[in-house]
Amino acid sequence: MVIERLHARNDTSKPAYTTSPKDVLDARAARCLDCGRRHESRGHAAVTPLKIVITSAGLALTRALRGDVRRRVLLALSRFGREIRVVTAHLTESANPLGGVDPRCRLDVHLGSGARLCAEAMGDRIETAASRSAAHLALLVGAALDVQAGRPKTPGSVR
Repeated sequence: MVIERLHARNDTSKPAYTTSPKDVLDARAARCLDCGRRHESRGHAAVTPLKIVITSAGLALTRALRGDVRRRVLLALSRFGREIRVVTAHLTESANPLGGVDPRCRLDVHLGSGARLCAEAMGDRIETAASRSAAHLALLVGAALDVQAGRPKTPGSVR
């Protein structure tokens, strides 16, 4: 009975995120997603629109899945707005030797300096893999930008 009440309150059949990226971002960043042109604003993270290319192999790339991956990448990397040119997400499902399937997400980013960084993660769902790889890529981009700015590496920084 307690479990039934718990599931009645927390309906897990609905997707976790029902909002579009434009609703999550502020008004200026949402306009950048629409028009694709450069807005001059001093110190604003969304000066240049972030181009996200999503491809897949071995799984059906639905509109909802594409939107979810896009939202997770935007939330993790939008703070580096001016420094990132293109983010490429490649989604796959590979066979596991034990008989299952491993969803995998590989994110590549091209920085304004010409550097290329990548992060790859696996998860029980493709959304989890996208979140993990986006979070790891955000750490890598931050560390790379610190090195470019001449800041010394801290002992616990990401490799």
